[in-house]
Amino acid sequence: MVKKKLRYRVVTINGDHYLIDIGYPFWKGLLPYGFWLFPQTGFRLKDEKVLNDLEVAKNEGSGKVTTLTGIGVGLSFFLRPIMDHLNMPTSRILNGVILLFALTVILFSHLYYNRINKENLTQILDVKQLKTEKLVIRPKSISHFVIYTFLYTVIVGLSILFFTGFIESGNIILLLCCMSFFYLILLCGAIMVAPHKTYGKLANTN
Repeated sequence: MVKKKLRYRVVTINGDHYLIDIGYPFWKGLLPYGFWLFPQTGFRLKDEKVLNDLEVAKNEGSGKVTTLTGIGVGLSFFLRPIMDHLNMPTSRILNGVILLFALTVILFSHLYYNRINKENLTQILDVKQLKTEKLVIRPKSISHFVIYTFLYTVIVGLSILFFTGFIESGNIILLLCCMSFFYLILLCGAIMVAPHKTYGKLANTN
């Protein structure tokens, strides 16, 4: 990935370097296997100085998502004894509205963060001036495919439990869990294009 910019990746194919934006379109990150099923636009980097300025960093995304998932699950069980004292006396309809508003805030915060990353990148290079190619991203091993599938299933499954639990009870802790796990779902796209765990090839070649 590009250092301090989780939104971007640098993919090397036959000695050529391509910059891809995994934050656009954002729905690919929500769709299971979205970045593996659909081609991604790559901006070809020819200037070695620009490539050095981007400071390609090591893979940390999947580890962070795994850690955050574990922390979220652990906290949900740890806080369980006090959860009954944090129920809001609201109806299911109102709880649904509150949940929708909270998830919308998380989504727009994520999109805003992506926008800031894009603005920071434009200070280094103008991607509109670069030649583009359609790239195909695939996992290097079956183990990475299994790990991603497991993490995605766990995160989505727990998210559904938290969503339904909050709508039924109006519990504040469950609302915080809903927001946290929805954010994790948004980050799952980064695992699909994890450095050293995936590879890229030109879409118009076999």
